Amino acid sequence: MTLVELLAQPASKEKVVADCVRVIEQEVAERPGFSGVALRTGYKAFQKMRPNVTRSAIVRLMPDMAPVLDQHWSEAVASGDRHRWFDAQRGRVADDLLAVTDRLAGRSHNAVLLRLYKSLRGSARDHVMAGVPRLADLLQVHLGA
Repeated sequence: MTLVELLAQPASKEKVVADCVRVIEQEVAERPGFSGVALRTGYKAFQKMRPNVTRSAIVRLMPDMAPVLDQHWSEAVASGDRHRWFDAQRGRVADDLLAVTDRLAGRSHNAVLLRLYKSLRGSARDHVMAGVPRLADLLQVHLGA
């Protein structure tokens, strides 16, 4: 089964979305240094202003990201060592996922959202790359072999 197929099933979709939220929250909580402090502070403030913003964003992004993740998962499975493949391909996975968000941001007419996205985009690749191993774990749980 692919992630696209899994997301078509409401109960499965909810589990995937909940796990994505958990992965993002873990990544934010564990980011080290000053950038981590800034990220956590901004994330908490944003969550306070808009509860469930992370879940809402995942629900909106998943239809566009699922085919990208399916392609990477397929390549990882074919490699024989999924986790090693994702670790070696962190940059590529991050770039492909950010290409989706860039494309979607390019369609947005929300000036506040665009300004926020542009302010965060410069450091996004490093943050996404750091989360790729957890993403591999999430895909393993939901897609298995």
